[in-house]
Amino acid sequence: MARICLWFGVLLASVSVALAGMYGKHVVELTPSNFDELVIKSAETWLVKFYAPWCGHCKSSAPAFSKAAKKLHGVARLGVVNCDDHKELAQRFSIQGFPTLKVFKGEGQRARRPSDYNQERSSSAFIDHIKYIMPSFVARVKPTGLQAFFKDLPDLPHVLLFTDKKATSPLYKGLSARFKGRLSFGEVRKSEGKEVTAQYSVSSYPTLMAFEAGQSEAKSAHSYEGKMDPDSLIMFFEAVAGNKVNETRVMEGEEENGGETERVFAQPKAYSGEVYNIVGRKQFEEECDARKDGRMCALAILNGGDKNDMYGKLGDIAEKYQYDNMAFAVLDGEDEGARLYSKAFGIEDGEEGMVVLRARKRKYTKLEAEIGTKAINAFLDRIVGGDAHWKRLSGELPEWEGPEEQGNKTEETAEGESEESGQCGTEPPKDGESCGASKDEL
Repeated sequence: MARICLWFGVLLASVSVALAGMYGKHVVELTPSNFDELVIKSAETWLVKFYAPWCGHCKSSAPAFSKAAKKLHGVARLGVVNCDDHKELAQRFSIQGFPTLKVFKGEGQRARRPSDYNQERSSSAFIDHIKYIMPSFVARVKPTGLQAFFKDLPDLPHVLLFTDKKATSPLYKGLSARFKGRLSFGEVRKSEGKEVTAQYSVSSYPTLMAFEAGQSEAKSAHSYEGKMDPDSLIMFFEAVAGNKVNETRVMEGEEENGGETERVFAQPKAYSGEVYNIVGRKQFEEECDARKDGRMCALAILNGGDKNDMYGKLGDIAEKYQYDNMAFAVLDGEDEGARLYSKAFGIEDGEEGMVVLRARKRKYTKLEAEIGTKAINAFLDRIVGGDAHWKRLSGELPEWEGPEEQGNKTEETAEGESEESGQCGTEPPKDGESCGASKDEL
């Protein structure tokens, strides 16, 4: 029996080695000793396959996985975990069957919580999925934002790609993640950066330039003359970065960057200076909570609304902060509907105050002082300077019908019923039916 067990153990070990070798040099063998350092603490996108040496499905999908890893070299990383050898990793990630594939992306522990890959197990499916979901750490640099780009992360070398493409390439996204914390990546698009192109004497695309920390002049640029392939670019970026490592870490309670939001360096358009008097939910959403221009909303709660003396002073404050990505509005603290909203921001009945909303992130920060010109300026200065404490807005805001909404209820249909919202399934309807159409419709 002992000989059989020994023979079986040797057989499993040989199968494991053979299977690992089957994946090729572009697939990383992950273990408890390197998993966190390579995957969790990284900003790179990873597709990790949890397998068992005896699993037939694992073996049959190995060639496609290997092919995808080779084609994604420089874009993303693919790794495998032998769950027979490393049961602790299988338990940690609740692996229930083999193979199980999980995606890790973004920056920071919360952002890098894995998601399951449940698509087709072909090389093209692996590649398409990774390119579709991978985040970017590339800043889009416009002429008015060039100096802001170089002033951001001033201790790091900066690299600038001049491109005639309308979107960031997967390779450049991947390299921006690989060198996150060591280099700051920017991109100038031909269609929107003619002034910058002329400033740096760019005559062909793509053109790649690197700048040492603190440098931004054309004469200080190091132009890249090599091939635009992953290995050549990695070698160049390693030389530019040197041993430079940004020790900044995402602390508990701070925002983490999943990379989904594109950074754009450009001087924002000046705010109109208008201070909106909010009288209903619809107007609140348009002017404050869901602005199409993405501005934050500085919302003052004043008893009497636009009749309050402070309302006139807000116009001057709005003009002062016209380039700081803020819109301005007021709620009448004596209005019943407005009071429901002010309570959601921690301002009780009869109190006056101010909050600034970051609507897309569902967060707000509150003025912790008696409202007045001096207090508001100090409050907004802290926000502009990045020194604000943001709270998450819990739940949905209550319904609040303004005067116009109350007088214009949605009319019922001829049959006396309103049209209901619907949703089509992922599969096309059967028997010739059309999603969203009544059965007797021609």
